[in-house]
Amino acid sequence: MNYRINGFTVRSHNSAKPATQASCYVINLLRSKGPFEQAVDYGCGKLRYAGVLAERSNHLTIVDSSVQIRRKQMLFNKRTSVEKLAPELWPNCSVFTLEEFASLTTQRHFDFALCANVLSAIPSYRKRAALVDCIYHCLADGGDALFVTQYRNSYFDEVYVERNALPHLDGFLIPRNNAASFYGIIDHQDLLKLGRKQGFRHFKVWTSRQSAFLLATR
Repeated sequence: MNYRINGFTVRSHNSAKPATQASCYVINLLRSKGPFEQAVDYGCGKLRYAGVLAERSNHLTIVDSSVQIRRKQMLFNKRTSVEKLAPELWPNCSVFTLEEFASLTTQRHFDFALCANVLSAIPSYRKRAALVDCIYHCLADGGDALFVTQYRNSYFDEVYVERNALPHLDGFLIPRNNAASFYGIIDHQDLLKLGRKQGFRHFKVWTSRQSAFLLATR
């Protein structure tokens, strides 16, 4: 997804990490949940957690921006696209762009949604709220959503000093010619506020190492 911020183009899809960099903590957390009838990986990126969700779900829906879903990139040591590879690896999954998913008229039936390391890559409070609202409305009553953000990293301090970082929202922009990378720093209390504002009813928030977690129930 592209954002135009202060004269820079922020390509949030470039911040996605490969499956080889999946968090063992998140994987074990997901394996402790379910099984799910219908799950959604919202902001799937390079499919870091799609595999474990597919294992735990009767059906998995994979969602991201059209550029992330359709572009050719290196995925599992193969140059291909998310929309082509995911159904090959996991026959029980469907792939949608953000626009396609938002237009579904029967989408409110998921019992679990994952949104991992997506919110902190979005340089807009309004867009973050819209994302959480979309996840809220796709869940069935009693459905759970797990949000994960990275809120602390010594790397942030080094980058901020050494690369002419520009403050923006709760994070900073790293300029690169006419483009920029954005790093938002969202802790568990900020996640809790966002979940409450969008209508979730029950919450559990915590941190582990450098990540913040919100498990919210519709």
